[in-house]
Amino acid sequence: MSKKKIITVPVRDISPYEFEGNLSDLKTRIQEWIDQFGPTARIDWDPHFHYDYEQSPSPRFDIYVSREETDAEMAKREKEHKDYLDAIAKRDKAEYERLKKQFGEK
Repeated sequence: MSKKKIITVPVRDISPYEFEGNLSDLKTRIQEWIDQFGPTARIDWDPHFHYDYEQSPSPRFDIYVSREETDAEMAKREKEHKDYLDAIAKRDKAEYERLKKQFGEK
């Protein structure tokens, strides 16, 4: 069993319009986000974001938090990694058998 990883997940998207207004209101809004998501949460800007139904980008910000992955997330990650390794082994075995058939076993 492997060690749990620290993962970063998006928890809220922020429209750029939420940063409009006077600085006192903006300070209050940011303090609410700190209270809700913690002081280590971060805001990242995505200038290229767009919804599937839009023709042009709708830039936005996202709030991300870093946390330890849950047991379920770790189990899923480990299963996906095992499945990946199994698929590679299966592919390599098939390639070996193909080459053995083509060139004969020596």
